[in-house]
Amino acid sequence: MENKTNINWYPGHMAKTRRQMSEYISLVDVVYEVVDARMPMSSRIKDINTIVGSKPRVIIMTKMDLCDINET
Repeated sequence: MENKTNINWYPGHMAKTRRQMSEYISLVDVVYEVVDARMPMSSRIKDINTIVGSKPRVIIMTKMDLCDINET
């Protein structure tokens, strides 16, 4: 008999924020997306493109002084 455990790591505050973003996105003209320059792809919200849709977007990279500029 296998013992499989599903681990769901999605804290309530993150789910609430995602719901609020989906609810209020129609009220904004431009989306400012803040990402960590050390890991820009993995620090993004997984389904941000679905939430934002075709809204204009400005991507702001923080911690540029800590990243590998050739990789980022």
